[in-house]
Amino acid sequence: MNDETMPTSAMPQTKPTALSPTRAGIHFSRIRIVAFGLLPALVAAGEAGAEPAATTDGQTALSVRTRTEGLPHRPMVISNGDQRWDLWWEGRLTDSEGNRWDIGFLPGIWPSLQVAGRSWVRCGNYYTYAVPKDGIAQKILSSSWKDIGGTFLMDGVADDWKSADADISRSWRRKTFGWPAYCAWKATWGFVLKPLGRTVVGSLGVVGGSVAGGVCVAGGAVGATAISAGDVTSAGTVYPVARLIWQQPAWAVSVFTSEPEEEDNGTFTMRIIARPGSAQPETE
Repeated sequence: MNDETMPTSAMPQTKPTALSPTRAGIHFSRIRIVAFGLLPALVAAGEAGAEPAATTDGQTALSVRTRTEGLPHRPMVISNGDQRWDLWWEGRLTDSEGNRWDIGFLPGIWPSLQVAGRSWVRCGNYYTYAVPKDGIAQKILSSSWKDIGGTFLMDGVADDWKSADADISRSWRRKTFGWPAYCAWKATWGFVLKPLGRTVVGSLGVVGGSVAGGVCVAGGAVGATAISAGDVTSAGTVYPVARLIWQQPAWAVSVFTSEPEEEDNGTFTMRIIARPGSAQPETE
């Protein structure tokens, strides 16, 4: 009897093979592993396609997160050739928003040469007041001790030290533009050079004023000569040379920091002297 004539009831029946509990558990584990493996990819794809949520101040959540994580959001000066040249030659720079900055702790080459030139030109002016006139001797004597010896020398040195200490502390905490160079410059200038300059110039002023006010016309000439020599030696030679020497390493360190931002204006010897589109620069 062939298969075509065999009754259906007589044909062998194939029974489904049931999975054992062990094999069923293995299959379920595989499905679960695949599902958990795809979940991070699906979440990442959803985040990539979604727009960053806007915050109340108009910034995106991404930009806020970036700033709070401390990532740099200001360009470094080393990447801008114009800024590097400006800082070296003039001690100034124009930031990426068009603001023109004067950086006090970077004296610049050209301004240092101008300081020396003004000092030498100033020498001749001292002799204008060398000849005492009616009552001028007493005024010179009083001014030399009270204004030069007291206010300029004694009070000035104390103010220099106090200001240097406060500025260094603030710059160190905030890590402002060029902060390593600024702190070194401020310590050298505020604790050493500036008080030393006050001492030299102030002492010469007191001596010269005393001679000019207490002796005679010759004494006035001697006083003018002493003050003139002190000016040329300190402000016309030592000071500009020190500026030129300091400029080189300070500039080299500062170009590897980020450009200043708006909140630094008026602090750490940095200030905006011109803004984009302004006809006149701000107060020099």
